[in-house]
Amino acid sequence: MNVLLVRADGTPDEDAHALRARGIDVTAEPFIVVAAARDPGAPTRARRLLDALAGPDAWLIATSAAGLRALASLVGHDAVSGAVQGAAANGARFAAVGPASARALREAGAPEVVQPTAGHTASALLAALRPFSPATAVLPRSSAGDELLPRTLGARGWSVVAEVVYDTTPVDVRPAAAGRLAQGAFDALVLRSPSAARAVARHAGRIPARTKVIAGGPTTALAARRLGIAVAAVAPDSRAASIAASVIEALHGRDLP
Repeated sequence: MNVLLVRADGTPDEDAHALRARGIDVTAEPFIVVAAARDPGAPTRARRLLDALAGPDAWLIATSAAGLRALASLVGHDAVSGAVQGAAANGARFAAVGPASARALREAGAPEVVQPTAGHTASALLAALRPFSPATAVLPRSSAGDELLPRTLGARGWSVVAEVVYDTTPVDVRPAAAGRLAQGAFDALVLRSPSAARAVARHAGRIPARTKVIAGGPTTALAARRLGIAVAAVAPDSRAASIAASVIEALHGRDLP
């Protein structure tokens, strides 16, 4: 069995390790590029986010580890670590959508990170934040991000400081695996994000019916279906082990609960 993992350029690939450990043949190829925003105003936006952490009621909320990497790229790793550690000492709190973003926050100096107990989605993160009083939400964002998190927090009475600090775009040159995907060479396709789904639609076009598509969460599944991509399975959370289990379930023809 051969599985195509649609990757972001230069990111670690725990999914590949998890699948290979289960005897699955894996092809991993970049279809998208995730990079710090390049426009002249990007460093100013990054500093605005760090400045917003100074208040004692601030929360730094990470929906992707890419947001923290972008901040470090734009203003320097030491500036980000200093701001996070200073904010923590001043009473700021931290939240993350999943394990990777939580790890990035801890590496930057966050002592404790609030995370969803089930599922790694914006909706799950909103549920995890519901018990807390409205405060200031500091959100490093992608240019391709949706508005669910900032809009909902704003409706709950939070003050939202959201700035675009990174871009997620399809690669310019068609990946070699895109042609093979269109020809039905893969038994399964893993999409980790709506951006990945859009990149596949752009570079590969229609996905053959024989290829089982596994989405990394409900938001990705919705984006894929809107693009005409049939989704066979949706992983219950973003962990590599969960992705691998969902791939195996789909390939063996059993429906996920």
